[in-house]
Parts: sequence; structure tokens; C-alpha cells
Amino acid sequence: MDTALVLAAGAGRGAWPYGGARQKTTLPVAQTPMVLRLVMQLKAAGINDVVVVVGVGEGAVRGCLADVPGVRFARQAQAQGCGDATLAGLADTTAGRVLVCYGDVVASQAALELLLTKDRENGAEATLLGATFQQGLPVWESVEMDAAGAVSGVWNKGGAEHPRYAGMAICDAAVLRQALEQSPGYVDNVGVGAMTPPENSLPAALNRLCQQGHALHCVVARECVVDVNRPWDLVEANRSANRALLAEAAGVVLGKGATIDDGADIPGDAAIILGDDAHIGKGVIVHGDVILGDGARAVSGAILGARVNLGAHSTAREYARIHDDTVVGARNLIGHCAEFAGLSFEKTLLWHYCCMTAVIGARVDIGAATCCGTWRFDDRVREQEVGMHRETPPYYGGMAFLGDQMRTGVNVIINPGVRVGGHSCIGPGVILYDDVPDGRLVLAKQEHSCKAWGPERYNW
Repeated sequence: MDTALVLAAGAGRGAWPYGGARQKTTLPVAQTPMVLRLVMQLKAAGINDVVVVVGVGEGAVRGCLADVPGVRFARQAQAQGCGDATLAGLADTTAGRVLVCYGDVVASQAALELLLTKDRENGAEATLLGATFQQGLPVWESVEMDAAGAVSGVWNKGGAEHPRYAGMAICDAAVLRQALEQSPGYVDNVGVGAMTPPENSLPAALNRLCQQGHALHCVVARECVVDVNRPWDLVEANRSANRALLAEAAGVVLGKGATIDDGADIPGDAAIILGDDAHIGKGVIVHGDVILGDGARAVSGAILGARVNLGAHSTAREYARIHDDTVVGARNLIGHCAEFAGLSFEKTLLWHYCCMTAVIGARVDIGAATCCGTWRFDDRVREQEVGMHRETPPYYGGMAFLGDQMRTGVNVIINPGVRVGGHSCIGPGVILYDDVPDGRLVLAKQEHSCKAWGPERYNW
């Protein structure tokens, strides 16, 4: 297997308030853009010819892969589905057999290696990667297979008894091209009564191969595989990838110039990974395994939970508390008793008694005492509206989701599950119950009562 196609051309509208100009596949997973992480995994597996199919937001994809050798780009002229994007990639290669990957799939290196190994062994015309079915996912394709892995169908939203298609397939290029060219122009691997979009679908083409009698095989990944379709999927992808990084670590690993003060409180059995010039200072409390990137600093009584990943050149100081499994992006500042759980992108500020459980985009300014609750009074998860579809997140639905380059004033309260678009501003004292579109200013209105007052009120 010498050639891979990476599909990174979609609009990613379901991941709002993220994606858009950033392009969803460039969003960070454990400090690395998804598409770059995938390309590096492919190269580590020995696949050096990588064709990345771009389209919507292509500049962001090209930018984050610009320094990677052996990467070529093919362009999807219009956003007409992953099948059409695959055809654009196939037109740019003469390889007889290709690995086709969704650019927004986050899988382990072991899962990729398992797929490659099983493809070499089974002799099928196509080998698919499957993952354990998960309740609550809004979008999935089920892989019908027998105990030996032989595939009999790939169906949109099939039964929970089958594994789901995990966004990676190795195929004979000519056979796959023919199946994609036979598309009727809409998704046809569905049951009766389904309303499907007018696009060319890769899973539908794989199902078409099954119905034509071609031999397909599926291998199910042993580890978590996340297809990032929604903003809450970003949290699951980051936590899964971060846990995998720490699972491979043991003891203390110090980069060049990295230091740990003797006055830091760190469990003796914790895995501590510090990049170059990173520092854990006096009075810092660490509750478990942690990663600090190059130049990152935890000082002045900061409290780091288990499996925290503090990005390059970020600082946690003055009794900031960062909760378990939180991934903090590069060049963040979290200080003066700020409390944070979740995921942040680069260059974000959390300061002065704010308390956030959220996904926070890039270059976001969180005002003093801004708070995001995580549980409603009825203990339910907020239902989300994605396009014309309403769904309940299967995980992390109690978080807030704040887009890039937004800001809050002081004393803002954001209710669980609320999404705020990029380039928006939430004014001081606002209690936010509903989603806010991109580019909006939200201000609170007050009614004042002004009455006479003075010593006479106290019987002087």
C-alpha cells in the first residue's frame, strides 16, 4: 500500500461554531490539526504518497500541510459529497490500490496498522475499518458482516447490532472508481422512506460493490475511533488522543531546559512529560499524568488535574485550576483563580474567577467571573438544532461551545449546551439561554428604580 487519499473538502457545517474559515479538518486534536495528525500517521505506517482532496476552506488545509513532504493536493470543484471528492483524488493518482480516509476521523496508529495488516492478509477487493456502534450518534453507516469479517452491506443508519463504518477503506482503485461513477446522484444505501441529499456517497459506493458481488472485508478497531461531525465530538477526539499519548508514557520525561521545582506537589507514580523549556513551579499541585508543551508553565499555585495537556507556551498561574482530561491549546493564559474544564484552541485568555466548562475557540477573551453551568435543574442535556434536525449530544452536551475570536464581558452566565458563534461579543451581566449566531453583539437591558434616600430612612 503506497498511496492514500485524504478527504478534506467538506464544509463541516454540523460542527458549528467551529469549522468555516478554519476548515473543520484543521481543528486541533491533542495540539495537532486533525488532517496533519492523520497524514503523519499514514507516513508512520509507510504510506508516503498522500493525495489530500481540498475544496471548501482549502487554504487552511494547504497551510497546515505545506511543510510535509510527499503530500499532493487535488481539488473538488463543488461540494457534492465524499464520493465526488474521492473521484477527484482518484483522478490524481495512477495507483492500483488506495487507502481512502475521511480527513475528520481520529483513530489510533494501532487501528490504522490493523487495517493495513488485515488488507494484506484477506485478499478482498476492499477492506473497511469498522468501529463499535455508539448510541446517540446523528450520522453513521452500519457495516453488515459475518463472524469472519465478510461484508454483505454498508447501510446508512443501519442496526445497532452492526459495527459502524469508521471512515477508512482500502480499495482496488479501478473497481472503486467504477462504483462511484455508477452513483444515481443521491445517497441510495438507505431504507424505505429516507430523505437523502443529492450527493455522491463513498459508503453508498461500497454498498454498491457488495450488491454487485465484489468481496469486501471489515476489521473492527479495538480502540476508540471518532468521526468529528459535531462540536462535542471534538472533546471526545481530544480526550481519546490525549489518553493514548499518556498511555505510552512512564516516569518523568524532560525536554531540553525543562525544569520541575522541588516545591511542586506531584504523585510519585505520575507520568510527567515536559517539552523544551517547560516548567512546573513551586506550590503547583498535580493530580496525575500531565503533558506540558514547549515553553509551557504551571506556576504560582496552579492546580493541574489528571491527564491535563497544557499547550506550547501556555501558562497556568495564580491558583488557576485545570480539571481532569482538559486539553489547553497553545499560548493560552489561565490565571487568578480561573477554573477550566474541556478544550481550548490557541491564544485564549481565561482570567479572574471565571469558571468555564466549555470548548473555547481561538483568540477568545473570557471576561472576569464569566461562568458556564454544566447541569440544568431538570438534569437533562440540552437538545441541539443542527440545520433542520434536532438531536441530543451523546456526550459532553453540558458544555458551552464558543467560536473563534469571541469575547465576554464580566459576570456573564452561559447556560449548559449553548453555542456562541465566532466574532461575537456577549456583554457584561448577560444570562445566555439561547445560541448566538456568528458576528452578534448581545447586551442586557435593565430597568432601574431611582428613589429618595438618606439619613431620614434611618430615623435621624
